[in-house]
Amino acid sequence: MASDGNDLISLREKKVLITGVTHGTGQAISLRVAQAGATVIASCLNEQAAEHLKATAKEERLAIMLSRARLISGQDQSCKRDT
Repeated sequence: MASDGNDLISLREKKVLITGVTHGTGQAISLRVAQAGATVIASCLNEQAAEHLKATAKEERLAIMLSRARLISGQDQSCKRDT
């Protein structure tokens, strides 16, 4: 049977880290993965666009946790989380 593209595999009880979620493909993927039941840990640079994603997730009752990323110059390229 052909799929219409709306069938999702279950990702219940899974956690998925997705970067670049504030626009385009990253945002669409994060929403689809959350719709499939996963908790999405979403990393983004653009705070205003992140708020839009957060509002969409709340409206659709999706589990999306946002983490604002920072780009670090120089040799220290380790991840740092804003608090």
